[in-house]
Amino acid sequence: MEPQSDLEMFLAENERVKAVEGITKKVSDWQDALSSHFTEWEEYATSYRLIETSDGQKANMSTKTRVGETLRSTEALTTSIFRMMTSADPCYDLVNRNMKQTEEQVYAAWLQLRYQDRVTKWKRKLLRATRGLCLFGTQFVETPWESKIRNGRSVWEGLGFKPRSLLQCVFDPWI
Repeated sequence: MEPQSDLEMFLAENERVKAVEGITKKVSDWQDALSSHFTEWEEYATSYRLIETSDGQKANMSTKTRVGETLRSTEALTTSIFRMMTSADPCYDLVNRNMKQTEEQVYAAWLQLRYQDRVTKWKRKLLRATRGLCLFGTQFVETPWESKIRNGRSVWEGLGFKPRSLLQCVFDPWI
């Protein structure tokens, strides 16, 4: 590779600086557009945890008091919705539609799904996701590829279920 001239190096550096400034401006615009949402969500989380806010914070009058109503209402909605979603345990059934699998193969697949539920702690994480849904009004859930390794061997691989806080997620505020 030939050494570049000073002019080419200057132009390349100038392009890089422009790109960085453009990205920084987009991040700043995003933060400005969502700052009111972050403040509101932080108030909900503070009220849920029964943390008393200081007078220096700009909080709603309803969230300045240490009252357990947010906690009680969130938990009441969460448990009722969760119980409705999981009243049939398991909440799925396998059906042999093309009759190519034997009953033993269908049952083995059902057992594998039940094992997956236990490994991923699906019910506990569903309860957590439902709690976030009731408190904030929406919930993000990540489904990463997970594997369980025992004695150097992969025992199980599949999709996980991880609820994520709205305060940790980035999304387009202009939609």
